[in-house]
Amino acid sequence: MPAILAFFGMFFRPRQTIRTILEEEPDLGIIPLAVMEGVTAVLRESVIHGLHPMPDLIGLQPLLDEIIWYGVGSSPSVMMTAASIFISGGLFGVGMVIVGALLLRYAGILVRSGVIYRETRALLAWSFAPYTIMISVWLVFGLANWEVFRATGFPYGPVNPFEAEPAITLLLLIDYAMRIFCTVLLVIAAVETLKLSVGRVIITVILAFGPPFMLLMYWTGVPLRWIFLS
Repeated sequence: MPAILAFFGMFFRPRQTIRTILEEEPDLGIIPLAVMEGVTAVLRESVIHGLHPMPDLIGLQPLLDEIIWYGVGSSPSVMMTAASIFISGGLFGVGMVIVGALLLRYAGILVRSGVIYRETRALLAWSFAPYTIMISVWLVFGLANWEVFRATGFPYGPVNPFEAEPAITLLLLIDYAMRIFCTVLLVIAAVETLKLSVGRVIITVILAFGPPFMLLMYWTGVPLRWIFLS
């Protein structure tokens, strides 16, 4: 199946599409998808936090803040921002797919599913493929408001969509809707891939990703409600 047909198939026929991918070519488009998904996520964070190229690294450690300050600056150029978003986003996306697929694979073993790593990797990458359409939305909005939203410091933190500017609120709500849609696709595709009931799939997903979420909350001190708003 051509990658472009698989992409649109995930919108309209996800169960049949993921089945065809697994049967014909489980490695189809994995790396490009992972890169684009990561870039989309980092671009979104960069736009809502002042168009800084490394938003997810800000505020973690004072020394790291100083390195970013002197290495990137508070108001980096378009090219610096674009390069940083692409590199950090690509690494983030590939890392999340690789780690997430491993976690899902071992969680599948716990619930006695015969799933293999190549299948969980395809499952994760293709379930979130539709989210990549948001890259065009955030890119156009960011470029159109470059001078308004570009960073003048390190304004980083969770953003409540109902306390943001109207345009940001609208885009965030669309973004959340796409992420919810992709999560539903994940469950649908997981039922097909893991050969489990919906209930057991949900348990598997919780086993796979619940502990990392709890560790993230403990490490950052961020309440659960802000994890989903970030």
